[in-house]
Amino acid sequence: MAAVVMVLRKMIKNRWLVLCLLLGLIISVALVSSIPMYSSGVLQKLLTKDLEEYQVSSNNYPGSYQFSLYYKEETKAEDKLGIYNELDRYIKQNVPGIIDKPYLIYTQNVSLDPYKMTPEDPNKVDPRPNRYGKIQALMDFEQHIKLIDGRMPAKDKVDGVYEALVTEGALNKLDMVLGNVFIINDPGDEQFKPIKIKPVGVFEPKDERDLYWFRAPSVYNESFIIDYDLFKRDFINQTHALIKSSNWYYAFDYNTILVQDINKLLANHVSIIKDLNNIYNGFTVNVPMIGILQKYTEQQKQVSMLLLALNVPVLLMLIFYIFMVSFLIIDSDKNEIAILRSRGAGRFHIMVQYLIEGIILAGVAFILGPPLGLLLTKFLGTSNGFMEFVNRKALPVALSASAYKYALIAAAASVIMLLIPAYFASNISIVVHKQQLARYTGSSWWQKSFIDVILMLIAGYGLYAFNQHQQVLAITNANATELQVNPLLFFASTLFALGIGLFFLRIYPLIVEAIYRLGNRWWPPSLYETLTQVSRSSRQYQFLMVFLIMTIATGLFSANSARTINKNIEDRIYYEIGADVAMMPAWESNAPPAGAAVPSSTPQPTPTPASGAESQAETPERIQYSEPPFLSYQQLPGVEHATRVFQRGMVDVTAGGQRVSDVQLMAIEPYDFGLTAWFRDDLLKPYHINNYLNLLSQEPSAALISRSISKAYGINKGDYIYLSWDGVDAASFIVYEIIDYWPSWNPKRNPEESLNAEYLPNDPMLVVANLPYVQNHLALEPYEIWLKMKPGATSAELYKGIEDKKLEVSDLRDASQEIIKIKNDPMQLGLNGAMTLGFIISLAITFLGFLLYWILSMRGRTFEFGVLRAIGMSLPQLLSMMVWEQILTSGMAIIAGILVGGLTSTLFVPLLQVAYSAVTQVPPFKVISYFSDRAKLYIMVGVMLGLGLAILGNILSRIKISQAIKMGEE
Repeated sequence: MAAVVMVLRKMIKNRWLVLCLLLGLIISVALVSSIPMYSSGVLQKLLTKDLEEYQVSSNNYPGSYQFSLYYKEETKAEDKLGIYNELDRYIKQNVPGIIDKPYLIYTQNVSLDPYKMTPEDPNKVDPRPNRYGKIQALMDFEQHIKLIDGRMPAKDKVDGVYEALVTEGALNKLDMVLGNVFIINDPGDEQFKPIKIKPVGVFEPKDERDLYWFRAPSVYNESFIIDYDLFKRDFINQTHALIKSSNWYYAFDYNTILVQDINKLLANHVSIIKDLNNIYNGFTVNVPMIGILQKYTEQQKQVSMLLLALNVPVLLMLIFYIFMVSFLIIDSDKNEIAILRSRGAGRFHIMVQYLIEGIILAGVAFILGPPLGLLLTKFLGTSNGFMEFVNRKALPVALSASAYKYALIAAAASVIMLLIPAYFASNISIVVHKQQLARYTGSSWWQKSFIDVILMLIAGYGLYAFNQHQQVLAITNANATELQVNPLLFFASTLFALGIGLFFLRIYPLIVEAIYRLGNRWWPPSLYETLTQVSRSSRQYQFLMVFLIMTIATGLFSANSARTINKNIEDRIYYEIGADVAMMPAWESNAPPAGAAVPSSTPQPTPTPASGAESQAETPERIQYSEPPFLSYQQLPGVEHATRVFQRGMVDVTAGGQRVSDVQLMAIEPYDFGLTAWFRDDLLKPYHINNYLNLLSQEPSAALISRSISKAYGINKGDYIYLSWDGVDAASFIVYEIIDYWPSWNPKRNPEESLNAEYLPNDPMLVVANLPYVQNHLALEPYEIWLKMKPGATSAELYKGIEDKKLEVSDLRDASQEIIKIKNDPMQLGLNGAMTLGFIISLAITFLGFLLYWILSMRGRTFEFGVLRAIGMSLPQLLSMMVWEQILTSGMAIIAGILVGGLTSTLFVPLLQVAYSAVTQVPPFKVISYFSDRAKLYIMVGVMLGLGLAILGNILSRIKISQAIKMGEE
C-alpha cells in the first residue's frame, strides 16, 4: 500500500508529464483497438453489399432457405407419411435454432403430381384438349393473395368436390372457366381414387415483392390451390399418401448476418444437409447466400490482406512510440533511481514502483481507449478519399471482444515497454549515472551490431520476393488470393524506413562535426554551445530523431500509398472505358426482329463448316445499317469533344501466309480520337499517343498492331496485313507501328481465358486502323460514340440531354459514375480510411512524442540552463540556443524523414499490388505523390515545432537561478 501511495505522489508531482504520457497511451490504445473495429466494419459492409447486390441482380432473396422434398418413384406410398413427418419436424424445430438468425417468413408448399384432367360434364367443357393439373396447398395462403374473380374455396369438400383457387394463367392454359368440375385420375395406379376438383376463384399476389412468394406466381399456372389443412388431411395423413413433393421455405434476415457468423453458418449448412439426407436420401436444399458467403471468404482474404499491409507500419510505429516514451520517462528518473540504489533499494522494489505506475496508466488507457477508438472508426467511415470526408452513413461498427483484446494487448505492451528500460536503469549506480550524464558518446549496441544494414538487407529481400510474386502473377494470370503472400512484404517498408533512419544516425555525428568545423571561428555563442552539446551527447537525441524519421516517413508513405491506389483505380476505370463517357447508340437495320444482328462490341465467333459441301452453302445477305445522327451526340450538354470508335472481335488477320484469328479491331478517326480519348502519357514511352495518331493520319490504310501479334507471328513495321471477318472480303493495311497499350484494350488475358489455352494460345491481340477506310473497304457496322466532358460538367445534365433529344442508347459507360461507385465500395472505403488513419496517427504521435521528449529533456537540463543564466547568458540567447538545437536535431530528423518517406514510397508503395490480380493492373501501377498531401504534413510539422518552441521558451523563462544552482538540485 505504501508503494502505491508513493507512486501516486510521484505521479501528482509530475502531473503534466504523466498527463502527456497518459494522453499518448490513450490515443495508442484507441488507435490499436480501432483496427479490428474498422476492419470488421469494412468487411461487414462488404458482406451486406454483396447480399444486396445479389437480391437486385437476381430478384431472389439471398436469405432464403428452401428445402425441397420430391419422392422417388421407388418410395412406397405407405412410407411417405413417416418420411414427411420426420422431415417436417426437423425443419420446423431444429433448423431455426441451428441457423440462429431471425426469419421474416416461414411457409410450406405441398403438391401432388400433375395428373390428366377430364371434365365431369363434357357438354359444358370441351373434352378434346389434353389437360394436366396438380393439386397444391400453401401455408397461410389466404393472407398473401387477393381475389380478382370468383370466391374463396370451402375448407372442406363440398358434395365430394374439392374447391380451389387458380391463376388467370391457369384458366387460359387449361382452357376452363370457374365453376366447372374436373375429374383427376391416374390410370396407372389401381389404388388411386378419382378426385373431383372445381375452380371457384382467381387470385393474384397482394404484392409480388412479398418474401412469401419464393416462387413466381406463373409457376402455379397448372395448379389448383386448396386449403392447406384439407390437403394435409386427405393427401398426407393417409396410409396411401398421394403427396409427391413438399417445399419448406424460410426467409432469414440477412442483415443480421455478421462477419464472425460466416464460418459457423457454412458449417451448420453442411450439417443440415447431412441430417436431412440421413432422413431421406436425395433431399435438396437451395440457399443462395451460401454461395455468396463462400465467395465472400475470398473477398475477405483480399480485404484483410490489404488492411494488414496498410496497418502493419502504423502498429510498428505505435510500438516504437510507446517504447520511446517509456525510455524517456525512465531516463528522466535515472537520477532518482540511482539515489534509491545508493540508499539500499533493490531492483525488485524499483521495478514494483514502475509496475504500479504502468498498471495505473495502462488501466486508464484500457478503459478510455476503446470508446475513443469507436468514435474514430465511425469518423473514418465517412472517408471519400485520402483525408476527404463526406456525409455518408457510418460503418456498422461496435465495441467488440476483438477491440478489447487489441486494447488489452496494447495496454500490456505499454507496461512491458515501461518495465524494460526500468529494468536496465535499476542496476545503474549513482557514479555510473553521473558519468553517463557528462557525455553521451560512443557507439550504440545497434551500431556495433549493424542493425541498420541488416534491416535494409531484409527490406531488399522483401522487394525481391515481391518481384518474384508479380512475375508468377503475370505468367499465370492467377487471382491475387490464389497465391500465398510472403508475410515479409507487410513489414518491408517499415523495416526499410527504420534501417535507413538508423543509418542516418550512424553518420549524423559526422554531419554535426562537419558543420562545427566549417564555421567554428564565426559561429555565435548560442550555436557554438549547441554544436558542443549535440556532438558530446549525440546518443541522447537518437530516440527522438529516429522516432521523428519513422513517423514522418510513415505519414508520407500512407499519403503516397492512398493517392497511388486511388489514382491507379481511377486510371484503370478511365482506361477501361476509353474516355469520360462511352455509349452505343441504337442502330437501325434491315435485320428481321427474330434474328437481330449482334452488335460489333460483342461479336460472336463464326462456326467453321464441317464439310466442303456446307462451306459452299449460300452466304446470307449482309445486314445493312443506318448511322445514328452523330451531330446530335456532339451537341449534348456538357460535351467538349466526341469521336466515333468501331470495335469488333473475331477478326481474321492474314500476313506472310499466316492467318491469325480472334483479333480485336479498333477503327478510329485519329484527330477526334486524340481530342476525346483518355490515355496516360507514360504508357507508350518514349512517344506520346498523338505521335501514333499522326501516323494513322498520314495514310488511310495505315494500321497499328499490338506487340502480341508481332511476337507471335513475326509481323513487323512495313509489312502488309489483310483483315476480314465472316461475310466480309479482306482489305489490305500497312503496319506503321507496334503498340503495347491502347485506350480500352487490355493486353492481359483473363484467368478464365487462360484455362482454354488451345483456343487462345496467345495474349489478346489488337489492330488499330482508320474508321473511314474500314467502312469503305470492309463494312459499315455499329460503332460506339466516345465523349469527353467539359470541366465541371455533370452526368445528370448529360443524361437529361439524351432524354430531351430522344436519343436511343443501348449501352452507356460513365467513368465519373464508376469512380463514385468504387469510392463507395467497402474495399476502397477500407483503404482510404486505413491510410487516413495512418496519416492522422503519424501527425498526432509525432506531436506528442516531440513535445514529451523536449519537456522531459528540459526538466533534466534545468541545472545547466540555470548555470548558463548565472554566468550571463540572456534569455534570448538561451532561446536562440534552443532554436539551433531544434534545427540540428528535430529539424534534421524531419528533413531525413521526408527524404526517407519519399524513397520508401518509391520503392515500397508498389508492394500494395499484392492485393490485386495481374489482369486488373492495366494500366501498370504507378506511384503518385501529391504536393497537397505533403503540404499537410509540412504544415503540421511546422505548427508542432512552433508550438514546441513556444512551450520550451515558456519553461526557460520560468527557471529560477537561485533554485537551479543549489547543491541538492543536481
